[in-house]
Amino acid sequence: MFNIIHPLTFLLIFFSCSHVYGQINDPQENGSIFYLNDGSKLIGKVIYDFDDTKHIEIITGDTVTLQSGLINKQYLFDEVSIYNNARFHYKKGVLLNYSMGFARLHYNTDFSLNMRFDNRFEIGIGLGFHYNELDFRTSSSSHWLTVNSIPFFAQGKYILNDGNKRFYLRGKLAYAYNKLPSWNIISINNGVMLDGALGLMVSTKRRFKYYLELSQYTCSASGTLENFETNAISDIDFDVWFNRVVFTLGIEIGR
Repeated sequence: MFNIIHPLTFLLIFFSCSHVYGQINDPQENGSIFYLNDGSKLIGKVIYDFDDTKHIEIITGDTVTLQSGLINKQYLFDEVSIYNNARFHYKKGVLLNYSMGFARLHYNTDFSLNMRFDNRFEIGIGLGFHYNELDFRTSSSSHWLTVNSIPFFAQGKYILNDGNKRFYLRGKLAYAYNKLPSWNIISINNGVMLDGALGLMVSTKRRFKYYLELSQYTCSASGTLENFETNAISDIDFDVWFNRVVFTLGIEIGR
């Protein structure tokens, strides 16, 4: 169904992202972003904040006085890391993730709700839809097994650096509900799913961040498969682990 993504291809994509977005930059110290009601934007350091008034030192070194009523949205320095051209990453808070993964004889799509702590650690829960296929032969015929699953998972992430391009490690553990309809399966048991990934996330100017992952994916399934061989005397029992190298594209959504 899908061809496997060779790890070399993933590394080439990593280097392509580095070329497009420039060198990995460190965040601006104490930088904040203010989106104003008139559609304009201010980036700088808050040097004074009292009552409804903020004094902000902008990039030119000038100080701007800003009334709170003029601010539509703000990202303060303890919430985000700011880089060149007003790109930023979230340091903490609630984040939504949506992703699609591809491999040989495999497809998945996942949704998750996550909480980031201290700019490094992140935990979350989620669910998805996963498709796995296995082709095999018996002594007299070819067969194929297709398993459609809904995994309910918990995951954790550790971010490795502070740059505008962030590399991270992610682990995922799931209970896989395997009993979605499949035309040639007579009965099937639920299983478990394990997934470990290396990822790259790129800073943007908006609340949507984009990431790439390369992961080792494993999911279990057992049950009975209908045997369509002529004069078959029994159906086929199976107990399998689907092992895949998966390439994933995803979106992170903050507030």
